[in-house]
Amino acid sequence: MSGYSLQQLWSLNGHGIYVWGSLALCGLAVVIEWQALRQARKRALQRIRRLQRNKGKTRA
Repeated sequence: MSGYSLQQLWSLNGHGIYVWGSLALCGLAVVIEWQALRQARKRALQRIRRLQRNKGKTRA
């Protein structure tokens, strides 16, 4: 990348808004997916613990 300034890298010949915007949206999607997976894992572990606690109990 020698010979390029940071301004040229940022603007990308007028296409920078699309490139950097799409990268930002992809990053945001990764963060949202990661949080959703963490919450789903937490709920699954809570359900497993609840089922293990109730394993010996009978329901009427």
